[in-house]
Amino acid sequence: MGPKNNIPPGTVVDSHVVHPTDFDFYLCSHVGIQGTSRPSHYYVLHDDYRFSADELQKLSYYLCYLYARCDTPISIPAPVMYAHLLATRGREYIVEHLQSGAVCGGGGDRRSRPPRDETEAQRKAREIQLAQQLNVLIKVDEAIKNRMFFC
Repeated sequence: MGPKNNIPPGTVVDSHVVHPTDFDFYLCSHVGIQGTSRPSHYYVLHDDYRFSADELQKLSYYLCYLYARCDTPISIPAPVMYAHLLATRGREYIVEHLQSGAVCGGGGDRRSRPPRDETEAQRKAREIQLAQQLNVLIKVDEAIKNRMFFC
């Protein structure tokens, strides 16, 4: 047991409480600074590199130490956290354009829904049109294109 009776960082659980045939595991990668440590559940969907379980668990653990905002490990691998930050920032840009009325001819409530009688083909066409409009409206400045500005 670590501080505050938490499990120590690096603890992996890959038997008994995981799926009997799928490749999944729990990893506690961080110290519980405030309260109880909460292990993350990792579920391997596809493995191009054919990592062994130990290799993938170790890689996942090491990636938790690479987060630029703090000098201690975080609960999930840094690339996953960066993807989350970027998706959150992207959503804010999209909502701003939707509310301004610049996309699809009108702004309004961000909770608005498409028509219930919309066919699959109509939905797909609407999504493609929206994506094209957003790509025109939301331009990434060349100065930050290859930088992690969202950190």
